[in-house]
Amino acid sequence: MSSKAYRGSSTWGEAILIVDGTRVHPGSTSWAESVMTISGSQIVRGSTLWGEVLVTVEGDSIHRGSSAWGEVIATIDGDRVCRGNSTWGETIATIEGGGRMTGAAAAVYLLMM
Repeated sequence: MSSKAYRGSSTWGEAILIVDGTRVHPGSTSWAESVMTISGSQIVRGSTLWGEVLVTVEGDSIHRGSSAWGEVIATIDGDRVCRGNSTWGETIATIEGGGRMTGAAAAVYLLMM
């Protein structure tokens, strides 16, 4: 089952990402080449697990880099992804049909790529 991420605070419009298993594809179809791979609580750049670790997810916090000691770039609040270390921040993405890792992929795509 795939999940989708949308820019902003609603699921209107075209999806910015599709997460199909562990592969993250830009756009609204899974036909595009993978730009990120989910590995446990981490998201890695590229289509293999050997890429650079972009973020680590711990609870609802999305940390830059390969550990939970990194800067919090976004926070997950249900189906919303908020900029920064609080759910009071700007809603940068809304997820549909997915969980924390779809939200983390959306944060990486919007804030780091």
